[in-house]
Amino acid sequence: MALAQRPVPRFFAAFYRWSRQTQRPSPCALSAKRRRLSRQPATVASQQSYHATHRPLKTNQSTHDCAQEQWRLAHSGKDDGQAPEQSRPPPNAPTQLSQDVRSIMRQVPASVVVVTVAHVDPETNKSVPMGIAVSSFSTVTLDPPTVSFNIKQPSKTLSAIRDAHGSFRVHFLASNHEGLQIIEHFCKGNHSGAYEERLKNLHVKLPQAEDDLQTTAPLAPRIMGSGVSAEFECALTHELPVADHVILVAQIKSVITRNVRAPTMAYVNGSYRRLDKEGLIQRHESEQNSERLAAGEQHGASKNVYDLSKSSLSFDIQQELAIAFDWPGIPGEEERSEFAERLRSYLKGLQGLRFASQADIKRQLSIPLEEVAGQLGVDVVALIQECQKGSSVGQVLPEFYWRLSTSKMASLADRMVQLVKADKRFLEVPYQDLLYYLDVMVGSTDVLPSDLLRSLRAEGLVPPFKPSASLPPADMIDGNILIMEQVEHLLCAQARRWPSGSRGGRTLREMADEAGVPTGVMFHFARTRMFSGRSDLEDAHLDITGDVSPEEGLVVIRRMAEHMILNPDSRRSGLKHHRVKEADVLRNIKVDPRVTGVNTSFVVTKIRSLPSNGVSIKRQVDEWLEPYFARTVSWDDLNTRVMAFVQKLPLRATAWNNKDVLAAMGLSESTLIVTPDNKTSKTIAESKVLNMLLAKALKNHYGNGTDEENKAIAKFLTDRYKFDVTGTKQILAEEAKTLLSTDKRTPR
Repeated sequence: MALAQRPVPRFFAAFYRWSRQTQRPSPCALSAKRRRLSRQPATVASQQSYHATHRPLKTNQSTHDCAQEQWRLAHSGKDDGQAPEQSRPPPNAPTQLSQDVRSIMRQVPASVVVVTVAHVDPETNKSVPMGIAVSSFSTVTLDPPTVSFNIKQPSKTLSAIRDAHGSFRVHFLASNHEGLQIIEHFCKGNHSGAYEERLKNLHVKLPQAEDDLQTTAPLAPRIMGSGVSAEFECALTHELPVADHVILVAQIKSVITRNVRAPTMAYVNGSYRRLDKEGLIQRHESEQNSERLAAGEQHGASKNVYDLSKSSLSFDIQQELAIAFDWPGIPGEEERSEFAERLRSYLKGLQGLRFASQADIKRQLSIPLEEVAGQLGVDVVALIQECQKGSSVGQVLPEFYWRLSTSKMASLADRMVQLVKADKRFLEVPYQDLLYYLDVMVGSTDVLPSDLLRSLRAEGLVPPFKPSASLPPADMIDGNILIMEQVEHLLCAQARRWPSGSRGGRTLREMADEAGVPTGVMFHFARTRMFSGRSDLEDAHLDITGDVSPEEGLVVIRRMAEHMILNPDSRRSGLKHHRVKEADVLRNIKVDPRVTGVNTSFVVTKIRSLPSNGVSIKRQVDEWLEPYFARTVSWDDLNTRVMAFVQKLPLRATAWNNKDVLAAMGLSESTLIVTPDNKTSKTIAESKVLNMLLAKALKNHYGNGTDEENKAIAKFLTDRYKFDVTGTKQILAEEAKTLLSTDKRTPR
């Protein structure tokens, strides 16, 4: 679907409306300078109003309409070192009434968020990750967007919020194990030991004090990573004391979303849970889940939740291998859709799929199945979401995947230009989100930030690239395309520092560590492009490069199959054996590892998956590649194929060996030349007619091609047959006699 026909994403349109209503300037027009941390003394009032100026969004953050998500399920919680659990009744309250309320409210699911606030430790004079986990967060109104939550007094966090002019950040936690880890670290109080653990085990982006004084609110610590689904930047407006708690009311100033595709973390009955809004209906209607439902009720669990620590999924490795490899040949676009449908049916058949986390499901799928999914451009995460929810935020079959051909790369670059012309704030969103908007499969394509920005610079939409010697690691997490281009530059610069012979054995993580940048899934498949230097390609004497033709693609397949059959090391994988990389296999057969037009990754994975069941690897490979190489051919068909091949690729006909020439024509040396009487039938290798037919076809083609082709044909005929194509010399008598006898013996 052309981008010109695509609407601008909903959140940008919503943000425009919100900006006009609240008279907010665009985030692109706001300053992104860091703020000095405020150290004003705390003030306490029974009801206090704040007018703190919120910090503008940084350019690597995306904005969403505040009305997109409504946060409900308000509940009480504790502060500073205690899990979000119900407060004890005040001393003067009736004990029985308090216990009854407590028992009921324990069964009511509550939201769980982590609130962080800027704070400078007076002992070290450094910023620290101060914050708490609360289970009482809720929306108050959406006009203007306002939220509330409770904090028990006394509270260091509450004092810090007051010191920060009422500015703080709310983190919504993903319902996965990363989210659980974040909660655990913010339920241990606010002291030096807790700060050290948070900095050690979590990726927290801290504010930095600067020399220039600022009147606006300081930055609140930002928790990075997959455990956070979204963030609110808030400014406190009211404090309402109630017994030993304070209800804080704040206005939302900006929204940052990362991956809000499922319900966030919840808290019920003393444990953290993953909510499923469709789970209740499914569990009532499904007889297969009746036993699990009864077991959950016996333990006092809510009928609509599933414990993250439990999983009843049962995976079938044999079925997964069949889904991945049960193909006659290399899957194309039609088979790609069929693969997605096979995987969809398999996932839907897993018991307990609806209640398991996406990360756990993906983690338990077999490695070969995940590899093939990436090679065929099937987004497994989006497919899991579809199977769980009935719909998916992402594309199951993205348009751009694997290695992109020249035409595909041009189409993607044009789409990028149209996207930025429609709204320049696409340059600000996290790079992974940008790839999603472009319909690019993250982690399974070789597109690089520089590819997309090159087209923008040609249109004058972005300034020229200015390389940076280094980048703060915090800026590279969820960085936009301009930041990720700097990361790409640093990675490539580090690769160029290595000796050519050592590049193949280096991993992306090793290169990233040495370059001082974090590894990213979006660069994984582009490793070959980033690591392959010009000297690597020259030393390999590659003869097949770039976008290959169908004939060249068949030659690549034949060479790879022969090489891997003859070299057992290239087929081994696992911890006990050195796994020869696909790029090494391709270089050994004189093929550029960046070649497009034939799915070399699937060829390698398929051959490595062949079982050692007593049947020779060669026989298994021949059976698998049978659709590409004919077993029999008539004389007329063979002659026609040779002439067509020479006319289309005369230079290849003069340079390739017989095996490659036959492969390009869809044949092999064992292909049988069938005659009408079936008495004189021989394989092509036995008949030895291929050279004669090539010589005749090349002689006839001489003079009809380019100067380069004519020179190559003349040299080939002179070197091979001592024949001057101008006619001054004749083919050797013995060769001519063989050719003539072959023509007379074989029916035409």
